[in-house]
Amino acid sequence: MIDADHSTTRSIPQVRRLTTTLIALAVCACATYSPLPLPQQPDLVGAVPEHDLQSLNMDAVATIAVLNNPDLKAIRAKTQVGEAQAFAAGLLPDPQINASLDRPRNSGPGLVDAYGLGLNIDLQALLTQPDKSAAANAARDQARLEQLWQEWQTVAQARSLYVERFNGLQKLQFLTDAEAKFEAQLEQSQRALLSHDVTLDQSGASAALLTDARVQLSTAQRTASQADYALHALLGITPDVALPLQPLSEPSMPQRAEVELA
Repeated sequence: MIDADHSTTRSIPQVRRLTTTLIALAVCACATYSPLPLPQQPDLVGAVPEHDLQSLNMDAVATIAVLNNPDLKAIRAKTQVGEAQAFAAGLLPDPQINASLDRPRNSGPGLVDAYGLGLNIDLQALLTQPDKSAAANAARDQARLEQLWQEWQTVAQARSLYVERFNGLQKLQFLTDAEAKFEAQLEQSQRALLSHDVTLDQSGASAALLTDARVQLSTAQRTASQADYALHALLGITPDVALPLQPLSEPSMPQRAEVELA
């Protein structure tokens, strides 16, 4: 600690000027940090606004996932904490100003009031401040990179779930139509069996096809439900919110020049 004390018999105006100068130096040497107030209620998202749910393509789903995913919100809050810590570590230690007044008890010739002013600075904190600031900046940069990595993974997962859910819906439609056709085929086969137009083995084959179609349909329904639930959770919305997806566009064929350059 450095303690600069000075007792003098200066006049009051001189002491005031000196005090003003020391206060100005102290204000210039330090900065203030006012954190934002904490939220009164937890930020729990229940649904996406209606205008965002008209028709979603793959890019829209990925964007909503990045903006609305609860895990990413927590990571962004952690990154903001790292930003604040790096800012606080970059501040210089606050100097302290002490002032005192000593008046003689007895009056007499040559006796005047004594004024004392002191400026204290924590030398240890001042010397270790660059290392602390460098460590806080490294932690902040690490938090930023982790946030970018998590956002990239969220985008990739959202795109994958988008394709999986859309393909699941198409598969469900195909298997539903197949079940209806196999049911009609089995009914015809049973009527033909009663009229002795087909054998029992032929009728049993129709029943086996229907059973297999129903098993595949049940599996597809379970897989589609799992993909739908995972997509809703990734977007940070409740499972009852409808997610109309745009059809997947056909992939564009590469041009000959692009193939040759590759």
